[in-house]
Amino acid sequence: MKKAVIPAAGLGTRLLPTTKELPKEMMPIFYKRRGETILKPTLQIIFEELYDAGIREFCFIVGRGKRAIEDHFTPDYNFLEYLRKKGKEVVAEDIEEFYEKIDNSVLVFVNQPQPRGFGDAVLKAKAFVGNEPFIVHAGDAIIFSENNEHLKKIINVFYHKKAEAVFLLKEVE
Repeated sequence: MKKAVIPAAGLGTRLLPTTKELPKEMMPIFYKRRGETILKPTLQIIFEELYDAGIREFCFIVGRGKRAIEDHFTPDYNFLEYLRKKGKEVVAEDIEEFYEKIDNSVLVFVNQPQPRGFGDAVLKAKAFVGNEPFIVHAGDAIIFSENNEHLKKIINVFYHKKAEAVFLLKEVE
C-alpha cells in the first residue's frame, strides 16, 4: 500500500477562536528529540508515521483557509540554514528529515470548497486513488503506537485477508 488520503478540511469549530487562523491539523504537539523538546504540527506527525509505514503518495484534502498546510509541506532550505546559524541544530535536523520525506513523496492537495463532511472529503480523492488500495487517516487524530504497529497491522490484515476494507477502532471511556 503506497497511498494515503488525509482529510484536513474541517472548520475546527470546537477549538475556536484558535482555529480561526490556525488549522486544527497544525496544532502543535510536544515531541522529544535527543533530549530536547520541540513542537511539531499534528499533521506533520501523521505524515511522518504514514511515511515510516511505507506510504509515499499523499492526498491532502484541504478547505478554505488551509494555506498554512500547503506552506508547511513546502521545503524551505534557506530556513534550515538560518536555524543552523542560530544554533538550533536539533530542530534543524528534525526539519531536514521532514523535508527529505517530502522530497521522496508525491504530495497532492485537493480543495474541498464547502464543508460537506468527512465522506465528501474522501470522495474528493477519487481521481488520486484510482483503483489502488489506500489508507484514509484523519488529519487531526494521532494514534500513538510503538514503531507504527497500528498501521503495519491494518496493512497486513488488508493484504492477508484480501479485505475490501479494514477499520482501526479504539474503545475509549
